[in-house]
Amino acid sequence: MTLKEVDVENGIEKAYTPDSGSLPEETFGVGDNLSAKLQRFAGKCKIEQRGVERVLEHERTDRHSINACTMWLSANMSVNTLALGALAPVFGLGYVDAVLTIFFFNIFALFPVAFFSSLGPHFGLRQMVISRFWFGYHAVKIVAFLNIIACVGWSAINILVGAQILHAINNDVPSWAGILVFTIGTFIVTLFGYNVVHFYERWSWIPAFTISLIILGEFARSGNFANLPMGSGKAEAAGVLSFGATIVGYAISWASVAADYTCYQPVDRNRLKIFLWTYLGTAFPLCFLQMLGAALITATTTNPAYEEAYKESSVGGLLGAVLIPPLGNFGRFCLVVLSLSVIANNCPNIYSVSMSLQLLARQSQRVPRFVWSFIATLVVIGIAIPAYSNFVSVLQNFLLIIGYWLAIYVGVAFTEHFVFKRGLSGYVVQYFDKPGKLPPGFAALTAIGFGVFGAVMGLAQAWYVGPIGKKIGLPGVGGDVGFELAFGFTTVSYLVLRWVERRRFGSFEHKLSSTMESRASETKSTVMDSDEAPSPFRPALLIIDVQEDFCPPNGSLAVPNGRSIIPTINTLLSLPFLLKIATKDFHPADHISFATNHRAPHNQPFISHTTITNPSDPSESYSTRLWPVHCVQGTPGAELLPDLHLHRLDHVVEKGQDRRVEMYSAFSDPFGVATSALAGILRDAGVSHVFVVGLAFDYCVLCSARDARKEGFETFVVREGTRAVEPGEGWERAERELGDAGVGMVALEGREIEWVRRWRG
Repeated sequence: MTLKEVDVENGIEKAYTPDSGSLPEETFGVGDNLSAKLQRFAGKCKIEQRGVERVLEHERTDRHSINACTMWLSANMSVNTLALGALAPVFGLGYVDAVLTIFFFNIFALFPVAFFSSLGPHFGLRQMVISRFWFGYHAVKIVAFLNIIACVGWSAINILVGAQILHAINNDVPSWAGILVFTIGTFIVTLFGYNVVHFYERWSWIPAFTISLIILGEFARSGNFANLPMGSGKAEAAGVLSFGATIVGYAISWASVAADYTCYQPVDRNRLKIFLWTYLGTAFPLCFLQMLGAALITATTTNPAYEEAYKESSVGGLLGAVLIPPLGNFGRFCLVVLSLSVIANNCPNIYSVSMSLQLLARQSQRVPRFVWSFIATLVVIGIAIPAYSNFVSVLQNFLLIIGYWLAIYVGVAFTEHFVFKRGLSGYVVQYFDKPGKLPPGFAALTAIGFGVFGAVMGLAQAWYVGPIGKKIGLPGVGGDVGFELAFGFTTVSYLVLRWVERRRFGSFEHKLSSTMESRASETKSTVMDSDEAPSPFRPALLIIDVQEDFCPPNGSLAVPNGRSIIPTINTLLSLPFLLKIATKDFHPADHISFATNHRAPHNQPFISHTTITNPSDPSESYSTRLWPVHCVQGTPGAELLPDLHLHRLDHVVEKGQDRRVEMYSAFSDPFGVATSALAGILRDAGVSHVFVVGLAFDYCVLCSARDARKEGFETFVVREGTRAVEPGEGWERAERELGDAGVGMVALEGREIEWVRRWRG
């Protein structure tokens, strides 16, 4: 859901999508396990650390909407695209009908790609993660698995074409050598992540397009083009449908990764602009090169040299026959450069496959993105080398299979988006990792089964012809309508099944959509409408320890991305809470929690622990972690952040002043030795509900919220207003403990904050 944040001071509205559930990039290296160590190494090497985690607004560094065009312009301005057009005679098509098939089927197939690409800026999520909103948290893993197969398979097939070109230039170059060149080149580009991939794709289309024009010119000058006649009747219809299925399978293959390359775009990026740039960047190279490939292949019917070259090295040999005889060494140079377009074509596959692998399980998500890319590269090498000798049959069959599953994917996604969610208003973005807030997935799984059934019914391949496919074209050959039937069966079945699922299990999405439609226009913010506030309702805001020493870049105990919560807290400070209270750690220099106050070797910050004994009862004790020196009385590190709207505070409560005990909670230490005045302040004002924000979620916020609940106050923690020392395991542990204590986790646009907005005392 897109909201409007209001700058009360300046009266400015700003569109935004809440960042709750997201992890700031600097948190990926926190911890001592192998994954954290790899992430820290990646950070030092400027390698993108983020995988399937949502991209926060302040990390949206891709400011050029044209990148949505150049990304796909380069990825498709590849010799592999040309090779696809050269398959037209396999389906019995002439040149004119092949060109028409290429044009119309591409125009149709690219709509989902451009549409999904336009979702990236709004969600800040990868394509497979967005798919959770359509398939559910668990069922999407099946989709991710299919996407893994697709990305790895496409990578292997793409590399085969490049290897064939190198072999056509020099017969002494073994196939495995070319395969290694292209796989290693692709991995190097994708290793560094989103920005480097976009930088490479921004320019790599230029040499590929230039050489394609040279090929077109030389081929036209050679006079070897043969305008093969169109067919007619059932055979022609079957050929068009089957070749069209291949075209669609290639074009729509980008649909399962499209948003991966726009998720770093600003949230307020114009979606229509992204759609059009993506559409242009895919449609032009696909149509141009496939039509060129369809033209080149016609020469094999009239020129024995072309025919022999194609038999020897497939498309690589065909291109060699066009360029090398008239241009000599320059022609060979052009082929070498053109072969490198395989890298641009493969980058989306190797980069995006890591996201699908991370999505399979919590354990796989802990494996860094770049490690998965490396593993996928090894698998691609293992597939491509033995597949080299059977390129045409492998390509044709693989493309059709890919087209079938993507037809099913699009059928579910479009039906859920347009029919049940009714557009973007039906989404709450920060629920992307909340299984209970997503569709159960039963309808999607069953619809997938219906889609597979439709594909089987319409299949028409050498190894199988389905019952419906048999009725198209010549007997025994048929025409392939598997894609169309897979999409149709999936869409119709999902319409019925999802309706039943929503009736049976209830629908958070439906409730949200209805609420959005019935809301009146708002002047200060746009939030989810909700139930009326409970009675009594007298809310207080508790801001925990938002101090210099807890915030980067200079804090001695900096919580990752600690400063990013300031806009949320200032927004809350502008609301009509009964009380607005900030707390401060205010330690003496000899505080027991400081590692420097303990003897070596047991004085390592973050690692070492100490035992704290109850000064009033030595039989009571507990172990606690040691920290760097922080928030010492009278030092700049103990000050509240000046960017907070401090003038709106009613009270500032100091804590942690007793050197003998650790006081994470703003109410008291675990023994009750050191107690603040906070509980009395809240009771004296008649507060009923406490909303907690601040630092750090897994320590002081956790303990303060838990104690507020123990004191009898209804207590909530606002997700967007806190950050954890350990964003992964620490955050999850804190959420569990708060849930057990009866403390609610709420969103800035949730119903509980809406109660505060409406409250007038």
